Amino acid sequence: MDLTPLTQALDRHRAVEVIGNSGAGLTTLAAQAHNEWAGAAVVQQDATAHVSYLRDTVIEEVALGLEQRGTLILEMQRRCERILSAAGLTELAERHPAQLSGGQTRRLAIAAVAVLEPELLLLDDPFAGLDPTSATHIIRLLEALPSRIVVLGNRPRLNTAKLSLIDGILSPTSLPTHEPSLPPRVEPTGNPIDLGEITATRGGKPRKWWQFRATGQPAFTAGPVHLTVRPGQA
Repeated sequence: MDLTPLTQALDRHRAVEVIGNSGAGLTTLAAQAHNEWAGAAVVQQDATAHVSYLRDTVIEEVALGLEQRGTLILEMQRRCERILSAAGLTELAERHPAQLSGGQTRRLAIAAVAVLEPELLLLDDPFAGLDPTSATHIIRLLEALPSRIVVLGNRPRLNTAKLSLIDGILSPTSLPTHEPSLPPRVEPTGNPIDLGEITATRGGKPRKWWQFRATGQPAFTAGPVHLTVRPGQA
């Protein structure tokens, strides 16, 4: 993939968004930039890939990369506290990482990489599945970082320069926007389907190998309930 348009955009702007549909090559772009550009770091789509779950607290998890680089304790604590504040995670600094919500885990993952202050930080679809509050926290975090930023995603999120990625080709022209259209409503038809006795169980999962303690979520079971539905019935 020719990354020249991205290089030129980063020469003029601290942050750049690359917009592309699913399958356009966003993840490939991130991997290529990470491999070819010195000082580039990537936050993957799977936030848990950047969380070791080997530390008891959120702030210790963020400090892991700095610790491996031999950063002095006072400097390490200062940088961790600053990045947690920017990420809106200060009040959760002493919580176990396994007890965070999905949006909080995404912010923790970004903080754990960003605290290393790479020259260039690429984020692969960092807003996927987030509620507006979590998305706002991430935008504020990115604005506070000293690194240059490249955000890869399916739609614009930031007020910054934008490139489009179509079939592996970068272009300075943004993708056109389309109004979403829904298929026609499906009316229940056909003969009823007897699903029989249905039961559901939640909680009570065994502790994972990397967890120091169980999550403590309550376990309960519902049912059995006899269900009969028609095709297309909500």
